[in-house]
Amino acid sequence: MVFFRFGVFLSLSAGLSLCTAQSILTTVPLAIRNPHFNCWTIGSSPGSVWPGLWNRQILGWDGLVRIDGVTWQWLGDTWVSGVMTPILNQVQFSSTQTIYSFQAGNVTLKVTYLSPIEVKDLARQSLPFSYVAFEATSNDQRDHNIQVYSDISAEWCSGDRSSLVIWNTGSTAKNTYHRVQLQNPTPFAEHQDQAEDATVYFSMPKGPKSSARINIDNVCRSQFVQTGSLSGSDSVPPGIISEPFQVFSFAMDLGNITGTSTPIVWSLGVVRNVTIYSNVEAENRQMRYPYYVTRWSNVLDALDYFAGDFSNALNRATDLDNQVSRAANSRSNNYEYLASLAMRQTIGSIEVTISKGNDGNWNMSDIQTYMKDVGSSRRVNPVEVLFDSLPFFLYMNSSYCGHLLSPLLEFQNSRRWSQPYAARDLGKTTLIISADMPHDEGIDRNMLIMAFAHASAAFDKSLITQHYDLLKNWANYLVDHSMNPLNQSSPETGGLSNSTNISLKGILGIKSMSGISRMLQNSNDAGYFSHIASTYAASWHSNALTPESENQHVLPNFGDPSSAWSLAYNFYADRLLGLDIIELNVYQQQSAYYDQLFSTMSALPVNSMSAGMNFAWTMFAAATVTDSTIQNQLIGNIKSNILNAPFFPYLANTTDGTWSGVSSPAQGAMLALLAPARIYGAQAGFQAIGSRDRTGSIVGGVVGGIVLVASVILVYVFWRRRARIQKDGTETETGDILYSRAVPYEYRNLEQIDEDGRPATLESSRSHGTPQGTNATPRVIPSSKERVAPTQSGTPPNLTAPSSPGLEGTAVFVPAVGRVSGGPTPDYTGLRSEVDNLRRVVRELQTERLDAPPNYQDIHNQSAPRTPQAVPQSADPEANGSGDGKPFWRRRASL
Repeated sequence: MVFFRFGVFLSLSAGLSLCTAQSILTTVPLAIRNPHFNCWTIGSSPGSVWPGLWNRQILGWDGLVRIDGVTWQWLGDTWVSGVMTPILNQVQFSSTQTIYSFQAGNVTLKVTYLSPIEVKDLARQSLPFSYVAFEATSNDQRDHNIQVYSDISAEWCSGDRSSLVIWNTGSTAKNTYHRVQLQNPTPFAEHQDQAEDATVYFSMPKGPKSSARINIDNVCRSQFVQTGSLSGSDSVPPGIISEPFQVFSFAMDLGNITGTSTPIVWSLGVVRNVTIYSNVEAENRQMRYPYYVTRWSNVLDALDYFAGDFSNALNRATDLDNQVSRAANSRSNNYEYLASLAMRQTIGSIEVTISKGNDGNWNMSDIQTYMKDVGSSRRVNPVEVLFDSLPFFLYMNSSYCGHLLSPLLEFQNSRRWSQPYAARDLGKTTLIISADMPHDEGIDRNMLIMAFAHASAAFDKSLITQHYDLLKNWANYLVDHSMNPLNQSSPETGGLSNSTNISLKGILGIKSMSGISRMLQNSNDAGYFSHIASTYAASWHSNALTPESENQHVLPNFGDPSSAWSLAYNFYADRLLGLDIIELNVYQQQSAYYDQLFSTMSALPVNSMSAGMNFAWTMFAAATVTDSTIQNQLIGNIKSNILNAPFFPYLANTTDGTWSGVSSPAQGAMLALLAPARIYGAQAGFQAIGSRDRTGSIVGGVVGGIVLVASVILVYVFWRRRARIQKDGTETETGDILYSRAVPYEYRNLEQIDEDGRPATLESSRSHGTPQGTNATPRVIPSSKERVAPTQSGTPPNLTAPSSPGLEGTAVFVPAVGRVSGGPTPDYTGLRSEVDNLRRVVRELQTERLDAPPNYQDIHNQSAPRTPQAVPQSADPEANGSGDGKPFWRRRASL
């Protein structure tokens, strides 16, 4: 992979870090804004093939340039005599842009396709438009006579090429546009994955030397080839999309120039007035609209804004591209390539929507986001795909996690859903939501982990407050079944019937429920679920791993022979949320076993019983290894397998080289190394556990001005006491004080994107109902390993946490305050008392800062389907807040 600055076209590329796409990369994204506006190049050169949808359905889009009377093709496959194919110099891409460089005679051409990612602004993000910008520079320092042309066909309107379409050309104050749509659109319908109710806009800024025309493809293109312009007052009647193909064209005469002073920009949009028809509530069916309508009520106003905002949009996009590039390059070799390629693919799977209230006004409190499982099942908000993509949304803007979870939770709290387990999705199309579909897959684990991740990252307790009883029901289900994964179906098991990974995720889901309960100050539930999770974790460690005398590693199934193995992809959720279910030595041993496997294998499938490689799960595994060399190797495996694969799939067969799951939003998992700062704060993300951050050590321990002042007070008190002791001669050094090296927490405006983020992502699940041959009560296998050893004093033992970038060693101890050896002297006891008091005040201030602002309703319904028995404090000091008084999900923020 090569990173460099493209120095010729300073107007667009200055300061932009780009990935160079190797020649064998078969598809590159061009314009991706939502599930129905998703265009890629297919093949080695955009100047010799038509672009298309991810399913290879052609989307007619043509680009020509006329230089000194000779016409060259920079996009599409025009069948007009005399058109030349330029030499493709280079293909580059970033998180938001794809840039082609061509050589056309003595002129270098640059074509930039920009699909903005605007997660700071929901209105701009939901705009269904994309840019293409053209630039030219003379290589011989001489003037050249240049004209440029582009058109689209009506293929953008429908997947049914026999459909009748209507069109017109219009203008606003600043732009000329072509508009085309079906003569008889079908609301909320799809054909070949294209919406049947879309209106397509293609626009160009007005200018004295610009021209436009609608006619048959060869008529418009031949005229441009011959004259360099478009003319004629055509009155072409409505017709079918194909045979002949009507095109909607623009041309611009640039005159005699040595280079373009500013880029020539076209805007292309696929607009739907109503995005979703939701009937998850039978008595409250909703039309859901694209969020941008809250700012621009007229689509032409939105188009004018978008077209006029190109320069600003490019600057914002370049800032984001560079941010992702820097963060990814600081993590691992090959990582920028994958993170950048996944960005548009993931964000392009969603629609941000809003509803109207009973008064007819926009309900600004009802924002929901819908995801289509593009390239695979086409399901709406599929839970296992949301889980895989969660690192992207946590890194970019954690509020999106809530927008995605909201419709799922709302539906399952309605009368339309009566099952005791979580729904796997909201339906089979993004256009009509009708989600009453029982299934045999257990999704509860994923929902609990994602709900906890969102609440922790966004400091937003609204969802977990509103749906607490529902979440608790799922947690109780996991209590009954997590240790009995027999005869359970899940997309995660790959046919395994007694999966250790499924069992582990159930335990992580239970521990996540403990965190949710603690956030809502329900200490009884928090203690109960934390105690269960810790007990199950001890059993899991004894039975899911090979004996310690061997090369210890995770088995695919309970009871498998030691030669069997599995990727430990669910370790990611444990490390991401700081659940501390997995022992640190298990992370280390699993990493060492990957290294052993690589001595005989070039790529690692999901487990020893499968040839399938899941790129999302491979990245999760890479995010949890303890050795940077192994991390690089796992990431390199992903890159080498997608270079010659179409549309960045998420599944590959390591035996026959086939792929599936193309253009999937599950590739949001590629940001797994970047997202964790949304949970923990200032850290840049996941390094290999125990490795040093290449960007330097952590600057931490400061949480706003309050914590800074408190830290100064602590130092001052210690100095004054030490000075008094030395002056009085009453104390000599008898030992060192061991203070905790806690992970610092950084408060941020959640609308800001941190280049060094930190996400939460989780995966699939398991089935529901009592497994055959098992009892409903949990099967706890006696363990020789005790995860939580109560102390006589009731204070918690040191909890081993994942190391943070910049901290040496492999563990962070929280909250260890005390002597390494020997008892404290009276003076040190007094000092420690003062320090502890100050620390307690600081923690209380931190807790207030972590809680939701006053305008949030912090309602906790104490009634629940099941009332757990309170767990004695000494049995689980972590959950009951003993020791330093902080729940486990806040421990990492302690001073």
